[in-house]
Amino acid sequence: MTLEPLSTLSYGRAKPVKLLFIHGICTAAWIWDIHFLRHFAELGYDSYALSLRGHGESEGSDKVRQFSLADFANDVEWAVKRIGGPIVVVGYSLGGAVVQNYLRRGGRPAGTVLLNSVPPHGLGLGSHAYRRPADKR
Repeated sequence: MTLEPLSTLSYGRAKPVKLLFIHGICTAAWIWDIHFLRHFAELGYDSYALSLRGHGESEGSDKVRQFSLADFANDVEWAVKRIGGPIVVVGYSLGGAVVQNYLRRGGRPAGTVLLNSVPPHGLGLGSHAYRRPADKR
């Protein structure tokens, strides 16, 4: 599986930890490019973003609905190994669920940031847990 990584290296002496950004559903690595990768590179962080399989320029767009969180967690594991060194993994929305799955499977980044993250069990349980009184019949 060929995956699309993006990177912006620090503009000067690099900090000892690197950053890896994982996108949400219906987007790809490009969403992090201008405002995040460049910003953190200016602060001295080597910054990376990954398009999960089926997204962006990564392979598998014809099968994107067939991939699981485990498949996407494999992509994160691939990127972490490829980048090397201490790394903080940042996951947004679906990317947060992917990062949690990566951690559950034994991933050990230097740090983790979850932004508006989907819970590791998905949204199904939460979407049925609450019904407005008018919905009860």
